[in-house]
Amino acid sequence: MKSKIIVLFTLLLAANNAFAQSDLTAIKAFESGRYQALVDGDISKTTQLISNNLLYTHSNLNFEDKQAYLLALKSGKYKFESFVTDSTQYVFLNKKTVIAAGLVHMQGRYYDTPYKLDGRFTAVYIKRKRQWQLAAWQTTKKVN
Repeated sequence: MKSKIIVLFTLLLAANNAFAQSDLTAIKAFESGRYQALVDGDISKTTQLISNNLLYTHSNLNFEDKQAYLLALKSGKYKFESFVTDSTQYVFLNKKTVIAAGLVHMQGRYYDTPYKLDGRFTAVYIKRKRQWQLAAWQTTKKVN
């Protein structure tokens, strides 16, 4: 009986690790696609990749919901030339909710004024209808 419990536990642990690894791969691909859509100015793809109840806080303390964020992108208020993250850590709260935090490096234009931002980010991703979406984003500028 004891050996059956150990085997069962080992199989469950292996299955959980496989789930986490495949979802981590999917989250990283989702992030990469979202960043590329921003750099490409692909509003249609960006719209699909963000949740209807998006909460987006910029490093300048501006706050936007999905409608305001998309309007700002469409108007050219924000133009991203590069958007890269690294040192990202992920916490899977469950199969449909992930918190990510790490370093962010972006360059672009804000109201046609060039900017470069290095800082930290926190993101919340949710899975709806087999599709990952950004539900919340917070950026904090690095202070020199």
